[in-house]
Amino acid sequence: MRPQLYDKLLKYSNTKYPYHMPGHKFGRGFDLADLSLLSLDATEVPELDNLYNATGVIKDAMTDMAKFYKSQHCIFLTNGATAGILASILAVCKPKDKFIVAKNSHHSVINALILADAVPVYISPEILSCGIVGSIKAEDIKKILVKHPDIKGAIITSPTYEGVFSDLVNIRAVLKDQIIIVDEAHGAHLNIMSIPSAITAGADLVINSMHKTLPALTQSALLHICTNKIKYADVIESLKMIQTSSPSYLLMGLMDYIRFYIEKNMNAIKQNYVVELLQIRKNLKQLKKLRLLETPNMQDPAKIVILTNNYINGKNLANVLDTKYNIVIEAFFETHVILITSPADTKKEFDALLAALMIIDSELLEPDLTNKCVTNIAIAPSDVAKISLGELRRSAKIEVAIFDATDRIAGLNIILFPPGIPIVCLGEKITDIHINSINQNLDNVIGVSFINAVPHVLVLEKGGAHG
Repeated sequence: MRPQLYDKLLKYSNTKYPYHMPGHKFGRGFDLADLSLLSLDATEVPELDNLYNATGVIKDAMTDMAKFYKSQHCIFLTNGATAGILASILAVCKPKDKFIVAKNSHHSVINALILADAVPVYISPEILSCGIVGSIKAEDIKKILVKHPDIKGAIITSPTYEGVFSDLVNIRAVLKDQIIIVDEAHGAHLNIMSIPSAITAGADLVINSMHKTLPALTQSALLHICTNKIKYADVIESLKMIQTSSPSYLLMGLMDYIRFYIEKNMNAIKQNYVVELLQIRKNLKQLKKLRLLETPNMQDPAKIVILTNNYINGKNLANVLDTKYNIVIEAFFETHVILITSPADTKKEFDALLAALMIIDSELLEPDLTNKCVTNIAIAPSDVAKISLGELRRSAKIEVAIFDATDRIAGLNIILFPPGIPIVCLGEKITDIHINSINQNLDNVIGVSFINAVPHVLVLEKGGAHG
């Protein structure tokens, strides 16, 4: 029997060009192909230090990384940004603590709140005119603080999957001394772009995923401690609970190498990557039917988001790029596609992408698709979960017909695509506004099941109107 996955991976990497993570683009970036990678796969021997009790070479490497990113402390993560999010929330949350949670948060945030037995206070991001999730507004956080002055802190995703930033300076001013955790997984490259990071904008803990936008191997990530509010030892103890006891020296060694490579070659990287990236973004403005996303908010230029404008859906656009041009994108949605660039991309790859999109654009006919952009859907005001998520996890749940769900406590997120955020979140009380929104968008939601053609939702068996 042949090694099917191994063979498939080799064929894929030799025939496709990835505008998706990981950012090394199959070894094209930072001379990775010349490195002896297996020589880096070691273990905790005295000469090579120990991540969870770093006193030697790992401590020195993490100190260099902290200086590079301008944080107080940096901790290597080898189970991805997910490990950093889990460890951050566990380090600061006690059972029943209230934490502001953006509705577009990664699912690891909810998992962390379950483990911490904390209570989320959900906040909705703005929805841009193109139906894409935008930023979290400081004034919306201020409104939450009026109702819930006992908030412990907030976790915010910035930049988003599509590259939209929130105004963290103003958010810090509103939250004052409360904890701010920023999921900056898609922002490990920001210093290359000369874009301010959450690290210097007032966040307390920041998580970067190096493998998303830099030439690092998958699961390479960083956890930054940026202020004196959180003890390094507390973060390490939390990390030991949820990350492998055998962190990969291969990943840690390469993260250290990548930091060194960037510092040594910053001018060349900016010339070969940043300048060419900005040029293709300028050239993409020539598209007549498709359109490059540019938001009024600060946006990460490393994310190339192409709006389909009802001429073609995102899935079909992705398929054409793949089958005709061997270009594979990061993600597709009904209204847009996302391409992730990294310093491994050069003028050659950008020119190929531009040529493909210009040809596709010229061959599109009329915008005959139904516009499914949801920009002003009636979503109920953000509210606190009615039960801690740890308790919710342990509670019995049942499915009920949607018309019988008013005032019941949601046992599952019900998510609308687009824009990709929940109409109702785990632990929220389901209202008539929620139900109307779900009923109006049954073809575009997940989290709803159909029993005898009747939509049902998962709720707590006890609690709410009938509990």
